[in-house]
Amino acid sequence: MPRKGPPPGMYTARQAMERLENKMLYKYIEKGLIHPQGSPFSSHKFYPINEIEHIRAIEAAALGEKLHKIDAHFAQTQPSDTQSLYELAVRMFGTGTIGAEKRLAWIEKEPRGNYVLKRNDTNDVVAYFYVQSLSHERI
Repeated sequence: MPRKGPPPGMYTARQAMERLENKMLYKYIEKGLIHPQGSPFSSHKFYPINEIEHIRAIEAAALGEKLHKIDAHFAQTQPSDTQSLYELAVRMFGTGTIGAEKRLAWIEKEPRGNYVLKRNDTNDVVAYFYVQSLSHERI
């Protein structure tokens, strides 16, 4: 029986090693930089995408490399972007992230504090940035 694929926001060991390119996945686990997820009764684990990509970015910066260049534009977030924002957040941070409905409420309440970076060729959201204002009482 074939193994199930990784849940959202996770890589398999093979995918994680391919992304890291240097096959040091288990060294990073030993150092506590990557936290495998999965059943305690199985040796088959999954690895958080955000942890793998964070290490990949650090390695690239240390070597003076650029990960890759994309042709993109910065824009104010539109209500139609909320599902894409949620899907991106799940890939990066796992399923415990804030839902699309809450993100839509933020955009409707204060649209000036929500921004996205979109690819020019596909208009896909590749990054987002929130600046949420606080009331005077909260400050």
